[in-house]
Amino acid sequence: MRQPEGFRARNMDQVRLTHLLQQEWRDGRKSVRLSFLCRAKPMDCYRAGQCPINGISGEVLQIAANQCCPECVSTTPGSCHHEKKIHAHGTEWSSSPCTVCSCTHGEVRCTPQPCPPLSCGQQELEFIPEGSCCPICVGTGKPCSYEGHVFEDGEYWPLSRCAKCVCRNGAVQCFTAQCQPLFCNQDETIIRVPGKCCPQCSSRPCLAAGQAYEHGEQWNENACTTCICDRGEVRCHRQACPPLRCEKGQRRAQRHGECCEECVSPAGNCSYDGVVRYQDEMWKGLACEFCVCDHGQVTCQTGECAKVECAQGEKLTHLDGKCCPECVPSNGYCVYEENAKFEGEKWEDGPCKVCECRGAQVTCYEPSCPLCPVATLAQVVKGQCCPKCTSVHCHPDCLTCSQSPDNCDLCQDPTKLLRNRQCVHSCGPGFYQAGALCLVCHESCSACWGPTEKHCLACRDPLQVLREGGCESSCGNGFYNKQGTCSACDQSCKSCGSSSPRCLTCTEKTVLHDGKCISECPGGYYADATGRCKVCHNSCASCSGPRASQCTACAHPQALRQGYCLPTCGESFYPDHRVCKACHSSCLTCVGPERSHCTQCKKPEEALQVEQLSGANITSGECLSQCRTQFYLENTGLCEACHQSCFRCAGKSPHNCTACRHSHVLLDGQCLSQCPDGHFNQEGSCTECHPTCKQCHGPSESDCISCHSHVTLTGGNCRTSCKEEQFLNLMGYCADCHPLCQRCAADLHNTGGICLKCQNARYLLLGDHCVPDCPSGYYAEKGACKKCHSSCRTCQGRGPFSCSSCDTNLVLSHLGTCSTTCFPGHYLSDNHACQPCNTHCRSCDSQASCTSCRDPHKVLLFGECQYESCAPQYYLDFSTKTCKECDWSCNACSGPLRTDCLQCMDGYVLQDGACVEQCSPSFYRDSGLCKSCDSHCLQCQGPHECTRCEEPFLLLEAQCVQECGKGYFTDHANRKCTACPQGCLQCSHRDRCHLCDHGFFLKSSLCVSNCIPGFSAHSSNETCTGRRHTPGLHVNGSLTLAIGTMKPLDFSLLNVQDQDGRVEDLLFHVVSTPTNGQLVLSRNGKEVQLDKAGHFSWKDVNEKKVRFVHSKEKPRKGYFSLKISDQQFFSEPQLINIQAFSTEAPYVLRNEALSISRGERGTITTQLLDIRDDDNPQDVVVEVLDPPLHGQLLKMFQSPATPVYQFRLDELSRGLLHYAHDGLDSASDVVVLQANDGHSFQNILFHIKTVPKNNGGLRLVANSMVWVPEGGMLQITNRILQAEAPSASASEIIYKITQDHPQFGEVVLLVNMPADSPADEGQHLPDGRTATPTSTFTQQDINEGVVWYRHLGVPAQSDSFRFQVSSATDTHTHLESRTFNIAILPKTPEAPQHSLGASLHMTAQEDGLTVIQPHSLSFVNTKRPSRKIIYNITVPLHPNQGIIEHRDQPRSPIRYFTQEDINQGKIMYRPPTAVPHLQEIMAFSFAGLPESVKFHFTGEDLNLSFIRK
Repeated sequence: MRQPEGFRARNMDQVRLTHLLQQEWRDGRKSVRLSFLCRAKPMDCYRAGQCPINGISGEVLQIAANQCCPECVSTTPGSCHHEKKIHAHGTEWSSSPCTVCSCTHGEVRCTPQPCPPLSCGQQELEFIPEGSCCPICVGTGKPCSYEGHVFEDGEYWPLSRCAKCVCRNGAVQCFTAQCQPLFCNQDETIIRVPGKCCPQCSSRPCLAAGQAYEHGEQWNENACTTCICDRGEVRCHRQACPPLRCEKGQRRAQRHGECCEECVSPAGNCSYDGVVRYQDEMWKGLACEFCVCDHGQVTCQTGECAKVECAQGEKLTHLDGKCCPECVPSNGYCVYEENAKFEGEKWEDGPCKVCECRGAQVTCYEPSCPLCPVATLAQVVKGQCCPKCTSVHCHPDCLTCSQSPDNCDLCQDPTKLLRNRQCVHSCGPGFYQAGALCLVCHESCSACWGPTEKHCLACRDPLQVLREGGCESSCGNGFYNKQGTCSACDQSCKSCGSSSPRCLTCTEKTVLHDGKCISECPGGYYADATGRCKVCHNSCASCSGPRASQCTACAHPQALRQGYCLPTCGESFYPDHRVCKACHSSCLTCVGPERSHCTQCKKPEEALQVEQLSGANITSGECLSQCRTQFYLENTGLCEACHQSCFRCAGKSPHNCTACRHSHVLLDGQCLSQCPDGHFNQEGSCTECHPTCKQCHGPSESDCISCHSHVTLTGGNCRTSCKEEQFLNLMGYCADCHPLCQRCAADLHNTGGICLKCQNARYLLLGDHCVPDCPSGYYAEKGACKKCHSSCRTCQGRGPFSCSSCDTNLVLSHLGTCSTTCFPGHYLSDNHACQPCNTHCRSCDSQASCTSCRDPHKVLLFGECQYESCAPQYYLDFSTKTCKECDWSCNACSGPLRTDCLQCMDGYVLQDGACVEQCSPSFYRDSGLCKSCDSHCLQCQGPHECTRCEEPFLLLEAQCVQECGKGYFTDHANRKCTACPQGCLQCSHRDRCHLCDHGFFLKSSLCVSNCIPGFSAHSSNETCTGRRHTPGLHVNGSLTLAIGTMKPLDFSLLNVQDQDGRVEDLLFHVVSTPTNGQLVLSRNGKEVQLDKAGHFSWKDVNEKKVRFVHSKEKPRKGYFSLKISDQQFFSEPQLINIQAFSTEAPYVLRNEALSISRGERGTITTQLLDIRDDDNPQDVVVEVLDPPLHGQLLKMFQSPATPVYQFRLDELSRGLLHYAHDGLDSASDVVVLQANDGHSFQNILFHIKTVPKNNGGLRLVANSMVWVPEGGMLQITNRILQAEAPSASASEIIYKITQDHPQFGEVVLLVNMPADSPADEGQHLPDGRTATPTSTFTQQDINEGVVWYRHLGVPAQSDSFRFQVSSATDTHTHLESRTFNIAILPKTPEAPQHSLGASLHMTAQEDGLTVIQPHSLSFVNTKRPSRKIIYNITVPLHPNQGIIEHRDQPRSPIRYFTQEDINQGKIMYRPPTAVPHLQEIMAFSFAGLPESVKFHFTGEDLNLSFIRK
């Protein structure tokens, strides 16, 4: 393997260094330590002994020859004092960059730094450049000024690391480093060495911690670990620390940058630059200064250089980063064209190349020449550095050319594309369009949209398939083959059918549903044990399995409870987002979890105190032992509000009060402000006075306060003069009492009387008479019948709670009230009275039949609340806590559905929760259960006993597989894998074996244990052979050839051997075809392509009839494999590596400076920098060797915006490359780029010019070069020429042609003129417009499309005019004069010409036919009539864009027509039937038939566009 230059010496140094480091780690020495990185970073040095650093003891720090750290040496007599420093006798030092001083016996001698001998020519002078010590030879010509510096004639200066400039008699010429082509071995890669301008071949680099290291490069991973890169592998050595025991008074410490701990004294530590230093520790500070920590104090001293005497062949050189000069070999040299060049020598190789010898390598610089303008050819002139631009007639297709007239750089027709330096209408197969270029596709693509192997649209190899833009041998997992294209089955599919997008298997954490792999089953499905989605029961919105009825979510209005979807949640639960949640423990039903959310109480004796309306008129509240004040208990169990007049009540009516507020009194269920006449207030209730009193203060006859008008009040009594058994009525006269009444009084409320005492003492008072018993509706109290409460039919006392019977529509509650229904916890008896339920029942319909249970742990079964679980064939209904019957097929179940079975009746078996007579085909029976077969199995007899698989799986030993594997072949008819015969590992049929197992041998497609007589067993390929040796094939090196060429195979590449026969009888067999080309065999004068399994003879190779042909569009590196045979035995296949190299290097077609303002960003387009490569542009990579100093190169759309160090040609052609100025003050900037195609390297100097910034005033936005046919006209649009100013309108921006008017044409205004306008007012065109020459126009004229350039037909290559732009709003400001450039396209005699004034666009009606008029489309040829000018539509309009039709063939799209058809109005545009956008551009292209002209209308320049209105 070839090593990179300098690697061997460096590697030996590193080996020695590693040995030294390991030796020091083993010894643990404390002596002066040498750091091999002393020039790369500050180092630490230990003091040897106790050397006072201040020099008082007569010792000084001295740096020995070629060392980094100083030593303490005794000062010798004769020390020198120089510039306030002491230098020992025999030492040397640098007093200034160009002066070397020495001390000899106390005397200082300073001499200039020795310079190499210089010999200048006759016309040269010696000159010392600024910052240099030694002179150089310069010329006597004019000096140059560059970036504020003055350089003498002949003086060179570095422009950047890889570019330099020279002054040649007042003119600055800059050069870039020249790189030689590279040809790396197969196992090598091209690497870029930091600090070098050209790449080199190297073994694979290593990547560590985000950094790349070359082969052999060494680095420190940390203080303890040193690593080295060994052919792409990182090998590290970790320092082993020795055991450490510290003496008394010492402690362990780890010094700065050290791996192992040491014993240090804790006293006297120092802190220096944030690092802790210990006693006697010495380190290097700045320059040659050394510091030491001494009892807490840091003292620094400059080291002295010991006297150095160089040996023969060495010279004293002051190396960068070293304190003292060192002896280095002086015999460094380079070899250039068989001539030796000394280190540092510079020379010129002709006028175009400057070379120098640095580090034993020659670097040559070539000039960055300006490129030739349009319509010129660059021709090399002998003796001149840059080519001469010569005016030539390029090929008719070329606008510009180089190298030869038919090598186009730009096309005449701006709508054409450049492919392999030829101008074409379309890129064609194998190419893709990037801007105006056709770039080659990757070698694997026959069509593509980009350069890489992932940009294919079709595959070149018909056996390959297109997968995600790349061409592969098979689609692989997750894809299926759809007519040669791999279409994704689904994003998460692991595999699918060979020709179907439906998934067969899924990746982890996904499930299979309807042929697709998804993260989870959709609503209404659940994943079974095999990862497949199965439909839930119709009661579930979603479910979890393993049964379809195990719901996890429910559809509205059902709610989920314990895996079931219920219409109502049932007792003790409420629905929350369609999930049943537990109520408070006091609630039977509720609307929420709180105590106040009850809608029914769990205990029937409790009352529900309503707090609020919960929505939908549902009341909720708290369960209490009794209702709160102003509420009463209703038979619904709710506390209902009393009438507002009541304090307590028995009903809603104002007559149902049982207590009143303090300010009111109770009378017959009503609350009054005061008692009426005949009543007195007794503890808040109105009690009747004695019937003789009108008003009273007590119940007795003597408690009267007033009497009626005819009665006299005497001593609290109301007395009359009537006889006994009489009473004084309200009229004032005495009336008789009722016959049964012994004593009576006047009724103050009626005209009659009231009986006070009966004749019969056993009788009861009732109004004005006496009765033996109280009638219905009355009750007896204190010898009188009193009326029952209005709610009672009969009663036992006063008030609403003393009823004994009720009206027919009411029932007698347990409270003694008449109610519409019984209260909770009670049932209605036969006598219409409410009786309490059994103590176990919460509700019941009789004493022996519960309808719900009081104990929540009990279930209702057969009307009893005694059981904790349901009986067999019953399940628990959660909503009612009631045991209900299972489906008839279940012996045990969890719900009412036929799929809720847990156990089956005899004769049935359980499958997915349902009881069936026999299992389905995809299930097998196991202990009364139907269990699912394995995945992809359609029918089985038990676990892992599949008998039939789903497509495309195959049955292999009772398992379903996608491929049969070794020892089996596919029996497609029976969809299974059939075993190969005994001993056969690979076969395609029962009697056709291809590979045998160990111990068997292949003979006639069969595997035999012993070979037949005459044949011997050959162990290498396990075949029966009659020979002893197999032929051998060896490959010598690689097959190398130029890109796109062919090379015959020969025996210098292919080394064949055959010990048992003649090599001439051997056959070569193609094992694998070339990856980047073809093998062809010449037979009978014809070239035959050799495919896989093809063969050719030894004679064919010897006669060079077998050739490898490299495909130009394919990679340079490739391979193919061959094996040889004697027609019985085969050799092992051998790989032949292919290396195709580019013969045409990248080159620069255009290189113009980018003008940009400070702080602005500009686009680097191919109009400024155009890099080409004629044989492999897709491989060209442009790298940034030296980035700009005053800005950054950036890529568009790249986030975050980071500097670009590499880009491709298509990125440049698409305008993705930008330069962003840093805003600092600079006149210019420069970038050194390197374009390489993997073999050749072209360094490019790209300049950036800083121009004054436009501060929001008038500025020119566009000024593009244009092309016009000879004798033709060109419309100057705002894409070509545009200016803008913030405060001015388009009509106020004025262009004035100031000087240098067009020489070969004129600028005209093309406007519609009145019919009676003077004839001399410009040239009248056939379409009615007039071309009027002008020298002044506005931006509005440009925007309206009336400004044209008209060529006068004079043969010329180019034309131009200078103009100034000003604003009418600011007459004092105008832009500096600019030039407008026009390229003249030569006239092609055989081609028709575009008619003057033909606009190539038209306006079409959206809802009707539009005739294409001659002023929209017209071409003429003076030698041919209009009927022979033929248009061929090559890209027809899409049906939704309308059609082009002939007047004689309506609604039929036409493919071609003539100019005569246009002139006669026969060609029309018909819009589509559906109305699309209000305004839409329709573009199509025409290509000429023979004797016709080709046009390409794409929406720009000469476009034929339709605007529908």
